[in-house]
Amino acid sequence: MAGLAEPCRQAVEGMEEELGRGAGKCEPWSRWVVPGVFVVFMAAMAVLSKGFLEADEVNHFLRAKAIWREWRSILDIWGRFGANGLFGLAAPFGITAARLVAVGVTTLTGIATGIIAKHFLVQNDKSGSWIGRHGVAFAWLMLFAQPCFALYSFMVMTEMLLACTWAWAVAILVLGRGKKGGGIVLAGVVLGLGGWMRPEGWIAVAVWPMFAMLWLRRGISYRQKQTETDKQWGWRLVLSVLMTGLPTLLWYLLGVYGLHDWFWVKHGWPWAVQSQYGKTGLTFLVAAGSAMAGWLWISVAIGIFAIATIKPRDCSPWAWLHDEQLARHEGLLLLVTPFLGLFLMHGLLGSFGLFGSMSLPRYFISVAPMGAVLGVMGFIRMERACKGGLVLVIRGGAIVLAIGTLVVLHCGHLLPMPEDADYKRLAVVSAAIRNRLPADDITSRLITIHPYVLYQLDLSGTRGTGGPGDGWKGIAEAPAGTLLITDSLWYKEGLPKPEVLEAWGYRVDEQVATEVDAVTLVAEPWSFESGIDKRVRLWEKGKE
Repeated sequence: MAGLAEPCRQAVEGMEEELGRGAGKCEPWSRWVVPGVFVVFMAAMAVLSKGFLEADEVNHFLRAKAIWREWRSILDIWGRFGANGLFGLAAPFGITAARLVAVGVTTLTGIATGIIAKHFLVQNDKSGSWIGRHGVAFAWLMLFAQPCFALYSFMVMTEMLLACTWAWAVAILVLGRGKKGGGIVLAGVVLGLGGWMRPEGWIAVAVWPMFAMLWLRRGISYRQKQTETDKQWGWRLVLSVLMTGLPTLLWYLLGVYGLHDWFWVKHGWPWAVQSQYGKTGLTFLVAAGSAMAGWLWISVAIGIFAIATIKPRDCSPWAWLHDEQLARHEGLLLLVTPFLGLFLMHGLLGSFGLFGSMSLPRYFISVAPMGAVLGVMGFIRMERACKGGLVLVIRGGAIVLAIGTLVVLHCGHLLPMPEDADYKRLAVVSAAIRNRLPADDITSRLITIHPYVLYQLDLSGTRGTGGPGDGWKGIAEAPAGTLLITDSLWYKEGLPKPEVLEAWGYRVDEQVATEVDAVTLVAEPWSFESGIDKRVRLWEKGKE
């Protein structure tokens, strides 16, 4: 009997591969054409977008570019080690080049999402689910149906980097199902890379030991559990956990070497426990809804219900190897837990005002792949529950609503991204500074917190402004001739109001103010805000 083990194993593997190929024939064109269209779309947006959706992208670009001036800049905690290193490769060639790197990251994220979708949604020809047969294509549609995913798909930001690592960790697990080791070690390494991308990545590293144990204990790596001893299983679990923490350890040791400080993470940590933005619980509710385009939440909720009530016909074609209980555990661990877990974490951080959380919709890009697959599963369940013409409504609705999201973003002048009023104002001020000061004097005489000014002036840093605790000494005690720029971001961060600046000897440059207001009125009169603390202003400190 023992001699039959190897032939049987090979026969089972051959059956799985054949069934996989058979299922793949259900989507001969959509699984390639639809992703290809979206890749071209992202590349076009990267090239055509002249503006920025938010200042953080400019900041990330500048910090990535700074590593060519000083390699230790790669260790910047706010900028993130992985983002600085990856985008830094293209940053010297300009923002478009860096954005094309971002397109590559999003493409990898979409490929991983397609792998996950094919694993969960692959259907027999007899299943009757048209959406299921085109599951990979619909997974891409559901990715871009999420407004933030579409907007940030080509931006030099960090959320997509984390989404990519998490999606590939899941993809490796589903590809390794039933094989020796189950991919648990490699998945751990890839998940560990998330710690280089965003702080949420460290949360995933912290919970990985429990996740990995549940993955192996619950029998999801079915054949592995049948053929390995407890000792082999235990060593694989330990190795996976150790390898998950390895990327963070290497990053920390590089910091010790470069900064000569064993506590450099603590000393460089940019977020206070109590957030300066306050408690944003209500904002979180709006952000959570808008992150999934509102309507997509309905399909995601149905998808979660579909996993919780999974039936044999919802399992993969080789159901005798992958029964409904294993499929349920697999769906809960790989899709539902990370998806809802991230929403819960940011809901708590925002509600209690912790660690700089602003409850922004873009935070949830990190779990967009899981949301996309859950959304497709929801549409499949609705498709099966309907009859007659309603089936066509569900199929068409899934496509129209997804494409409609992109249409709305385009009509709202967000795709491609234009140079909005604030950035036009800042460009005028930057030009005035460039004409007034020699390049060598700008760094020593300029105070600004808006990275777009630094982008315009090709600077990688700004003078320190101090903080409320020390009376903003960096501003108040600046020497005569210091130039200072105020804008909406300046006041949003709680920096001194105009009356305080005037008391310290600063005066508005009226000529530049006239030029700024004229450009704004001609370009976008409807967006002009009359309050002086909302305008862009150039100040100069006079002699005491």
